[in-house]
Amino acid sequence: MFAGLGKDLHAQVRFTYGLEWAYAGVFMDFHKFNYFSTDGVRVDDSLAKPVYKSTGQILANAGVNIGNHWAVSLYSGFSAIYEDRKVIPYSLRFTYFIKAYDQSGWKIFLDGGSAHSLAGSFNNKPLMIIKAGTGYRVPVYKDFCLDIFTALQFTSDHPVNIYDKFTHQPVPHQSLRYSSRYGVGLVFGCALAF
Repeated sequence: MFAGLGKDLHAQVRFTYGLEWAYAGVFMDFHKFNYFSTDGVRVDDSLAKPVYKSTGQILANAGVNIGNHWAVSLYSGFSAIYEDRKVIPYSLRFTYFIKAYDQSGWKIFLDGGSAHSLAGSFNNKPLMIIKAGTGYRVPVYKDFCLDIFTALQFTSDHPVNIYDKFTHQPVPHQSLRYSSRYGVGLVFGCALAF
């Protein structure tokens, strides 16, 4: 009864890989810092403000298409989160193709993972990146497709190099008690899928 089931499922699983380029514009920045100032006073610094910061991303991916509508892929590459925060992200993306992965049509995706700082970046702790987005796929030739996409991106970070809000001097690491920074932005990009 189930003899042909494994064969059918295997025939519907196809390995895929690709490259993705994107521009990200961060438009909201939230932070909450708690530290001791140079005169021993405990300072609670929290702020939510609209900003505009331009960053870029280039990512490679490898994964599988499952059936005609689903894909699961691992992504990694290079990304800048803030002007002084350059990272190597690692994420898992789930994509649903409304028509089919090999046809022209819309897709939606959810992507989440971690990122680690490159040398010279201001913080060596990992951060979290989550994206939710949509895009349109255009088959170009056989298994080669072009995707155009947009996504909402959320980042969560714990910077270790921060500045005192009164003196604008660096806060010594031993004086830092709590540090969180969150960013929200829009990502626009294109991808090549094989």
